Amino acid sequence: MKNGDKQTVSFQKTRIVSSHLLDEYKQKSLSQPKIYWHDEVSRGLYLLNKNLFQPEFNVSVMKDLNHTPQKNYSSRFRRFVGMSPGEYITHHRIAAAKWLLMDERLNHLPISDVGYAVGYERPHSFTMTFKNRTGVTPREWRKKHERSGKN
Repeated sequence: MKNGDKQTVSFQKTRIVSSHLLDEYKQKSLSQPKIYWHDEVSRGLYLLNKNLFQPEFNVSVMKDLNHTPQKNYSSRFRRFVGMSPGEYITHHRIAAAKWLLMDERLNHLPISDVGYAVGYERPHSFTMTFKNRTGVTPREWRKKHERSGKN
């Protein structure tokens, strides 16, 4: 097998592992609508969960797809889910990134690729958001958890 072929196979394996881990994260960690919730909140949460790791997906897109009026939607969503739609997206993208960064099968994966995998188009935006939420950069997070043996 040529070197380029090995890199392609390695890349494909990495994508499969990261995709599997993100699916596992979604199953274990995402909120599910309750039957007593307003329909627009339930539909909004469904759309968020389905598209959470898509870079082009944001609260505005979710509201458009859900045909939701902009006024007061975030407060209604927060009342049922416990956080605004934007907070929900950021919370779960960063939590999923931590999940990926701690997996030893992905420790060779560049930090920017982790950011792309969880829905960030720009590496700088991912790093800044991660640091604001955790107090450390993604690279520092990975190193800390490698040393502590929590992979």
